[in-house]
Amino acid sequence: MTESLVLVVVTALITGGLSAGIVVLVGKRSLRLALLLAPLVSLLSVGAGLIVGVDRMLIQGSMTSILLILGGATPVAIVSGAFAAHRVAKQLEHNEKALAEERAARELTESRREMMAWMSHDIRTPIAGIRAMAEALSDGMASDPEAYYREILSQAERTSDMVSDLMSLANLEQSIQGMQREPVDMADVVSDLVMGLRPLTQERHITLTGSAETAEGSAEVLGDASLLSRAVQNLLVNAITYSEAEGTVSVRVRANDAAVEVCVTDSCGGLAAEHIDRMTEPGWRGDLARTPSTSSGSPGSGLGLAIAKQIVTGHGGELRIVNAGEGCAVTLALPAALRCSSIS
Repeated sequence: MTESLVLVVVTALITGGLSAGIVVLVGKRSLRLALLLAPLVSLLSVGAGLIVGVDRMLIQGSMTSILLILGGATPVAIVSGAFAAHRVAKQLEHNEKALAEERAARELTESRREMMAWMSHDIRTPIAGIRAMAEALSDGMASDPEAYYREILSQAERTSDMVSDLMSLANLEQSIQGMQREPVDMADVVSDLVMGLRPLTQERHITLTGSAETAEGSAEVLGDASLLSRAVQNLLVNAITYSEAEGTVSVRVRANDAAVEVCVTDSCGGLAAEHIDRMTEPGWRGDLARTPSTSSGSPGSGLGLAIAKQIVTGHGGELRIVNAGEGCAVTLALPAALRCSSIS
């Protein structure tokens, strides 16, 4: 009896193992079919055990023998079925992960291709202008040489800024990974930037206001002061550049136990809902960015918000953009220093 029972168990085990292997192989080609076949593993295991058991043990329909057969084959069948289902589930998870990675890589490649196409176009534009003006000066055709010289310098600086921003974006991930985290008071960062950007606001006839709805020291976050300052500066410069003449840009710092927020509101006239989600894409500027608020202004590199978002994300925060009033509100939210300390 014992020998026959062992044979039943071994038969069920072999049958279940082979069935599970077949299901796993099928799963590599068709997960749907594999999931349909997985329950058959248990059925085949039990069936094989019964066939061998009936042949070796059954005597005049003995119920005891049948129960012994089922008792020996069923646990193996359950284990075999569970193994097959687990492997199929793992295969499904692996395939989904591979598809997600492939999709992300494809989107990244497409994004880089678009950015390089945009960069090539936008760099050629000022270079073409510089060349045309230089030729006019060389041929003595410039009616106002001094104005041409100033415009050539302006276009050269614009091109240089575009290249610098592109290089900054390319190197930003490495800078974030190697940064030193220290307490940074975002209220002080905003105060310094508001003072430093006064000349730009005067040039563009924009009113810039700043306020802090915080207690002293409560607006501290842990991070890199220079990177965080650059993120906020990018938000402010973007808001000043695209606000309408005589408009207002306001920056407000708010803090609680969980987070510190820096909210920049401009007077750009607002954006279409479908454009808001694209504002942080490298190189995307939309129609609005092609027409700055003043005739003396020129479009930026289109990387300011992308750089700001990467800095904020690298500090464990988020960047939110919504239409608000006569323009847009861009909010930089970072974990508060006290919260970071308690977590660490």
